[in-house]
Amino acid sequence: MIRHVLFNGFHPVIPWAAFLVFGMWLGRLDLGQPKIRIRLLLVASLSLLLVEFSFSQLRQWLGNGDVWAMKSEEVTFLFSTSMIPPLPQYLVSAGSSALLVIVICLYISQLFAGNRLVTWLCQTGQLSLSIYVGHVIFGLGVIEAMGRLQNQSIEFSLICSALFCVVALGLSVLWLRFFKRGPLESVFRKFVS
Repeated sequence: MIRHVLFNGFHPVIPWAAFLVFGMWLGRLDLGQPKIRIRLLLVASLSLLLVEFSFSQLRQWLGNGDVWAMKSEEVTFLFSTSMIPPLPQYLVSAGSSALLVIVICLYISQLFAGNRLVTWLCQTGQLSLSIYVGHVIFGLGVIEAMGRLQNQSIEFSLICSALFCVVALGLSVLWLRFFKRGPLESVFRKFVS
């Protein structure tokens, strides 16, 4: 159980701590600077392409495992960029993908700075910790209470995700009319300050 929690479980502490450190590093950069954003966009694009292409080629080259006397399942397991197991190539791929999304969102928000939807999305982002915990407790909790947590169609998953996003957006905008920070963001701020 300890190994599962720390190293090879669904969201193990050790590999996922890399995302925390990466986010802390990213949060200290001045992302308002165009030069920094362009550099990040280039590095993230190149990293993503390099990792995905090279590991795809490795899996194809190793094929059924004849090259290193490995089974095809072992080749797929060791040279995959999927989140399970969270190997270094996954961390680079996922981190690069996340960085691309962040930088593109910054460009879009700058381009449409006065747009009401962009303002609402920014407010929703200010409550990201509360929303993250809320999606597990309330979002998945409701689906589990309905008895529909397992073996659902992709359409069902997409509808539930879209519905949760709309509700989260609406509640975030409403919450920030009355409070300066989200509920968990306020608690977290008290612990770190």
